[in-house]
Parts: sequence; structure tokens; C-alpha cells
Amino acid sequence: MKIFIVIACLACVVKATTMAEHKQMLMGIAQECKANEDATDDDMGRLVEKKPPTTKEGKCLFACIMEQMDVIQDGKLSKEGFLEFASVIIDGDAGKMKVAEELANECGAIRDDDRCELAYKAGGCVKMAGMKRNIDFGF
Repeated sequence: MKIFIVIACLACVVKATTMAEHKQMLMGIAQECKANEDATDDDMGRLVEKKPPTTKEGKCLFACIMEQMDVIQDGKLSKEGFLEFASVIIDGDAGKMKVAEELANECGAIRDDDRCELAYKAGGCVKMAGMKRNIDFGF
């Protein structure tokens, strides 16, 4: 019985470390993208607050992050990349992963030649479709 408690505790620590590492990695990517896209502190603040970008640089900041995380590939929302990202956010919950797949299919149809507009539109789609289903994927 004690071994099960130890394993459960270790699983909790690993999960927390994984999520903490994920957030730290994401912030590192965001800082790098901020510099690469000439985004401002205000653009970064909106991103952290999960508010939609209001400037071209803010949209490009979002695009850069989505590209670095393989959520956007080849000019579209990558179903595989989005599902991998979503699995970390929702801790692999099977029911929520099914919803994530629905969102990937729904929002994967969005296209735009401008990578920044694509990220803005795809992110908005994921956010709105997730809200309709009571799930927050961090967009």
C-alpha cells in the first residue's frame, strides 16, 4: 500500500515539474519571439493576460510562438502540433482531447498568406470554439 502512495506522490511531482517546465519553456520562447518580432511590453502583457493582440507586432509575436511550438506549420494550424500542445495543457484528459481534436479540425481550415493574421485568426478560432465547449486551451 505504501508503494502506491509513493508512486502517486511521485506522479504529482512529475506532473507539477512538467507543467512548470512547460510554462518556463513557453516564456523563454515568448521572450525570444518578442525580440525577433519587435513586439512591445504591452504586446507581451496582452499575451500573458490571454487578450487578443491589437498590433501587427503582437499578432506576429503570437505567430512566432505558435510556429516555435509547431502549432502552426506550413501556413496552417497543425493538427498534430496543436494536439501535442493541448495534451500538456489539459494533462491528456481523454474527453478534453476529443474536444481538442474537434477544434483542430474546425480551426485547421483557416488559411491566410500573412503568418501573423493566420495566427491571430487560428488562435481566435481555438479560443472561441473552446469557450463554446467550456475548455480553455491557453489562447
